Amino acid sequence: MSILVKEGVRFHRFYEQVYHILPLIDDIFQRHGVEAVITSAADGIHSSTSFHYLDLALDLRSRHLSSRWEKNQVLGELSDALGPDYDVLFEDPGGLNEHFHIEFDRD
Repeated sequence: MSILVKEGVRFHRFYEQVYHILPLIDDIFQRHGVEAVITSAADGIHSSTSFHYLDLALDLRSRHLSSRWEKNQVLGELSDALGPDYDVLFEDPGGLNEHFHIEFDRD
């Protein structure tokens, strides 16, 4: 597995709900010819109710994918692979803060 972690990313706890999805994430990005890069975990500034602060959310780089079509493909593949207990969002498409957001949210 070769998931990169951006400098400065912090994890307080490493829960199974995040740990066990890493191989799925890695596989999807590898199929698209790029490495998965975690750009945020429990670090950074998020909404006060963010799952990031519970160590149940990750942000992943998307800008290194070649096109909007491919980004949408990866979004769909992540959502399908992770299933209904995970919210998978494509945030700020085309913007400076563009990324995939994944959170474990059984509700």
